[in-house]
Amino acid sequence: MKEDMTIIGHINMKNINNVDEKYGGDSSCLRIQTDTGNDWVLCSSSQTENQEWYCAIGYAIKKPCDGKGSSKGKGGLDDLVGT
Repeated sequence: MKEDMTIIGHINMKNINNVDEKYGGDSSCLRIQTDTGNDWVLCSSSQTENQEWYCAIGYAIKKPCDGKGSSKGKGGLDDLVGT
């Protein structure tokens, strides 16, 4: 199993406005849309890893996987960062 990752470029979390969980019919890729009009595609090695990225980014932009629109409380960003 590959344990490293190469990252080319970067995105400020505050500039992300949407994340599409499955992109281009590939269940291991997601599309990150920014408020500057740039789209990024993030592909992972598995569907599970893709879901983890999707949920982590969703929590950071206050669009959690549970669909309730808040990152507070159980399973939210506060739990991820320990605050």
